[in-house]
Amino acid sequence: MAAGYHWWQLGQAVWDAARLFLLNPLLYLATLLLIWDSYKRGRDQRKFFGFRVTDFWRPLLSMALQAIVLGIVVGVVNVLVGITLHPDELWLVTAIVIILGGIRLRYASALYAISVFVLLALLARIGSGVTGIQAFNWVLSTLRGASIVSYIALAAVLAFAEWAFMWLRRNAQGAPALRSSRRGRVIGAVIVQNSAILPVFAFQPGVVPVPAHAPFLWPLAAAQSGLSLVALPMLFGFNGLFSGVHPKHVNRLSQRYFLLMAVLLSADAYLVYRFASLFAVIGIFIILVLKEITWWHLNQIENESDALYPLSSEGVRVMGAARGSVADAMGLRRGEVIQKVNQVPVHSVYDFHFALDQNPAYAKLDVLDVQGEPRIVGKPVFSGERNKLGLVLLPDQPGGTAYEPLRTGWLHTLYLTRTHLPNHSADRFTELDSVSLTD
Repeated sequence: MAAGYHWWQLGQAVWDAARLFLLNPLLYLATLLLIWDSYKRGRDQRKFFGFRVTDFWRPLLSMALQAIVLGIVVGVVNVLVGITLHPDELWLVTAIVIILGGIRLRYASALYAISVFVLLALLARIGSGVTGIQAFNWVLSTLRGASIVSYIALAAVLAFAEWAFMWLRRNAQGAPALRSSRRGRVIGAVIVQNSAILPVFAFQPGVVPVPAHAPFLWPLAAAQSGLSLVALPMLFGFNGLFSGVHPKHVNRLSQRYFLLMAVLLSADAYLVYRFASLFAVIGIFIILVLKEITWWHLNQIENESDALYPLSSEGVRVMGAARGSVADAMGLRRGEVIQKVNQVPVHSVYDFHFALDQNPAYAKLDVLDVQGEPRIVGKPVFSGERNKLGLVLLPDQPGGTAYEPLRTGWLHTLYLTRTHLPNHSADRFTELDSVSLTD
């Protein structure tokens, strides 16, 4: 026995949390959607560029590792604050996530689900009595027994987690893609991949005694006679298709909104804790308004920006380089324009490959970088490396296939659809091509 509890009780608490986490269907539904999104992206890249540019598992595993580390930090904060959630409540939250996700995937984000749950909990406190429907009575009793302050505090912690996740993803380059412009031409674009599953744990009522100093360390759990642990998967982050905004700017802008949301929700949690649950209405308003403003602002900037990766009359546009390829070793980056290959001017993808074939043992490229500064890169091309060039070029053939414009949200890239564009043989080189967003 130590500090009023047996160590087996702590083990039981951890097991309770792990069991609830692994039994949650949302974990498997979201994982399947993430895997399907990665498969779909690779399939479309083969259609656009002739080969899969991004690795299938690497982005998924990288984001999963970041989310796990972040989830541990979030869980520690939840425990220190004393956020207490009942398993029955979490089943309701899971059901809300699935229902909202069925309407539109961006609404499957955990913050949307928490705002709806808190609203239902407040409404349940207004009514009284029971009905003849047992399931409905269970829902009402679960909502009435929920700790509203815990859910507002959890929303604040999750907003901080989204801010931290965007910071961790600040150097992510995204995946190259093609999209249709307002003028019906193919332009380059980038898929920003920031959708993930956050494993979250917190307190639940249980058998481990609450120490006497709990009001100082765990203010939200001090009223409980005993505690255990609970865990659940929560969906956070977003995906989007951008051709006029750099991925770094997308992440920086979203960070500001998430940080503002976290600060405001923290203040609202204090109001709910000190005064009344009715102040949670402010938290619901903060979540819904700031979430929608974030997506609106990103889409508005994208809609008003000039394309970053249109066809260039000065050469061929680079859309990326496969990891570990010859092009990657040369340091070629997205947005640059290759003007010459082995001193031969190139104005099309065909010119590029034709000039490269003239001296298959060496590749010397005159490149115009994204700042408009010229530079020269070169590398010997050894036997067997010709098929591993790994250079992603913007197609310049008239017509072609590209994505339709898309709005931003959790795993919204699953909604991406390819469209066949008309054959525009004239006026193909327009540096100020713009895009148009539609639902």
